[in-house]
Amino acid sequence: MGIFTRSAPVTKTSWPLMQNVALVPIRGEEGDTAPINPEKTVLSQTLWQDRPTMIVLIRRPGCLLCREEAFNLANQRDHLQKELGIRMVAVVNQSFGAQDFADNYWKGTCFFDKDLGFFKAMGDGQIRKGSLLQLMKPSALANMARARKTKLDSNLDGDGTILGGLLIVGPGDEGIVYEYPETEFGDHVPSTVVVPRCT
Repeated sequence: MGIFTRSAPVTKTSWPLMQNVALVPIRGEEGDTAPINPEKTVLSQTLWQDRPTMIVLIRRPGCLLCREEAFNLANQRDHLQKELGIRMVAVVNQSFGAQDFADNYWKGTCFFDKDLGFFKAMGDGQIRKGSLLQLMKPSALANMARARKTKLDSNLDGDGTILGGLLIVGPGDEGIVYEYPETEFGDHVPSTVVVPRCT
């Protein structure tokens, strides 16, 4: 994977809606886990308070395509976190299967977005959804064929229609510096883009 280029100054993701999203911790930076408790939350803005943060919105924890993306990004963690100083966070939209995803595929900091705040923000207030008919598109079939080569386990549990994506948020009040909304199943950030040095 390369480094992301900065997007245009105006993004489609709503920065105001990114604020005050209540996130339920699933797995911490040091690998600490606890039973998912919807009453125990952290506010979204604490994620990027002191450094740039990559936020990966996961469509479905058991999805092969989502696990492929998580696995590939996790393999870049040393470079992104230690060399570039970018915090890496995964956010799931359902609690079922979230712990398994966080521990075995993402292997990093992960949260449950119980009110779908980030997913709504990426759609400027609306939850973006894909049609199951999209699975028949040649591009989606190609994505699935690519993901199968990873030999990762997967399942069909949960709602897989809510589209995810990837955001990079600058530290403090800098805002969104890069966005990549998923437009179809398995549509991941291209390997040719590079993460900006948001310091």
